[in-house]
Amino acid sequence: MTAASTRQWALCFEEPESRTLWLGKATPRDWLAPGEAPLQARGLTTRYGRLDLRYVARLDPRGTYRVLVNLTLPHTITSRPPTGGIRVRIRAPPPYAGTLAHATVGGAAWVHVDAAAETVDFGAAQLTAEVVRGAGAIVATFTRPPLATVSHTPLY
Repeated sequence: MTAASTRQWALCFEEPESRTLWLGKATPRDWLAPGEAPLQARGLTTRYGRLDLRYVARLDPRGTYRVLVNLTLPHTITSRPPTGGIRVRIRAPPPYAGTLAHATVGGAAWVHVDAAAETVDFGAAQLTAEVVRGAGAIVATFTRPPLATVSHTPLY
């Protein structure tokens, strides 16, 4: 019972004070490594209804790391959204941690991105029917990690 509750809280958690609905807040970074199986959860229970989520991490041939997030939010979320909005956290594995560069929602650029917190954010007022439909296709792109600096100190 405890393991199931802990897993649910890692994927779907509502802050009691701010009423912010966090998705993926405490997901282990290794779960989003390129090549890992998609992270999926269906029927996660919230006070706004049940939701489904799916994260798929990809590394393209050029070395760009992207995470595709598909959310199926309850239709009632547009009429009574979480007061604190929704924060979709994408905990990238090292060395991509903290390098979230930009995101699209439903194919359109989304400016409400917090690189330091690794989140794509939706304020309560932004949870319109169009945005909720677009949440089915969130693409978060991370910058390339910096190359390691090599010191060429002579050994003589």
